[in-house]
Amino acid sequence: MHGLAEEMVRRIEKLEPQHMSIAAWAHARLGLRHVNFLQTVAVVAARTAERFDAQGVGNIIWAYGVLDFSNEELIAAMLARAEALAGELSAQEISNIAVGLQALGKTAALRRFLGRALGLFRGIAGAGSGANWADLANAVADAVRGEGGDFPAASDFESYFRHQLLEPILGCLAQLAPASAARPESEVLESLQLLCAEGGSSLPYFGEVYTREALARLRLAEAAHNGGKVSSPIGFAPWSAWAKEARQSCFEAAQAQAQAAGSAAQGDKSCWRPPSTDGILAYASWSVECGGGRKVIELPGRVFLSARSSRESEGHESDCVQALLRPLRQHPRRDLHPERMALLELFAKMLTDRQGQPGSCQAGEDSAAEVEIKVKALLVKCRGAVRIYISQYPCISCLGVMCQAARHCPMIAFAVDFDNAWKTHFGRPRFSSMQQEVPS
Repeated sequence: MHGLAEEMVRRIEKLEPQHMSIAAWAHARLGLRHVNFLQTVAVVAARTAERFDAQGVGNIIWAYGVLDFSNEELIAAMLARAEALAGELSAQEISNIAVGLQALGKTAALRRFLGRALGLFRGIAGAGSGANWADLANAVADAVRGEGGDFPAASDFESYFRHQLLEPILGCLAQLAPASAARPESEVLESLQLLCAEGGSSLPYFGEVYTREALARLRLAEAAHNGGKVSSPIGFAPWSAWAKEARQSCFEAAQAQAQAAGSAAQGDKSCWRPPSTDGILAYASWSVECGGGRKVIELPGRVFLSARSSRESEGHESDCVQALLRPLRQHPRRDLHPERMALLELFAKMLTDRQGQPGSCQAGEDSAAEVEIKVKALLVKCRGAVRIYISQYPCISCLGVMCQAARHCPMIAFAVDFDNAWKTHFGRPRFSSMQQEVPS
């Protein structure tokens, strides 16, 4: 990729706008911050902005935002071009421009763009635009928090997003919680599935801002341990110390993965890449008592990876355990995420006997319904505490899995923390002079 970038720099005056925008997008997707390439493209693209189409404008602003490479002339020229092409912008292009400006910290420019674009977005965003809704809603929330505060277009958009998308899904998630256990779990999951399906909102995640709100409202945030439902059988480290350990452990695991894959370039000490299923890591700790204290399950802390396939996921735990923590059916698949892998392991350990045998999950002469009753009777008596850190905000499917865990185990306090992997590398800066910059 380095050689290709240098060749494009040499031929920059011969490149079409489409070539420049696609190349910048590709660098961003790979997390490659080639300084000479980005600077050269910025100069030429700013000069020829009137030749860029709507997709090219969206791609190049998004790419420079992801790579945290600010060029005032480029941004000004591309925003002027976006305004000229306003009627041609798609929902994804509007979202990409907003996300790029948000990532670059261009709050004033973001607010001006949103003031013109939010109404357009609502008019064209339809089924299948769930990720664009979530990304744009989070960009709007950031813009409102910045200098200038709320503004009419943002207020109307936030209200629409909250009432049409966020609240219906959060309502279903809340009905999976212990306090709402009266509604059958299968019925709630089916409602959630319909809400998040491609024919519904197609919302895959809430994004950073609204996931924080969701965790707090679902009692899955740190507060579950501070004045929460139960005390832990053993003491955890203070939350700040535990969170630091979780991030450090995941950072070291990511470095080891990159070195094993041979992808750690010289000078690339962070190995940051845009978040993907394979690259997201989780760290979990738990201390749980089952059987009235006759069995104690403890995990001081460990990194969990995504499963590489559904076969690998299903091979770890029994059908009984899998059925307790059901994911949503979405594309791409949501059943392989590391936070679900951690909870599957915990539930498997809770349902084994003291000799490590399947125990309650073993059917024997019992029917499936009788096994389910036995399993849930055992889980409801387990008590303790579970902490999970995830390097990227969890998807709605994984929030549902966490709510199912809390429903089955109302005496266990679950606390979840996460980072936004588009902004940070396990709590560290994604880029610096020594991290992730390809030499120019």
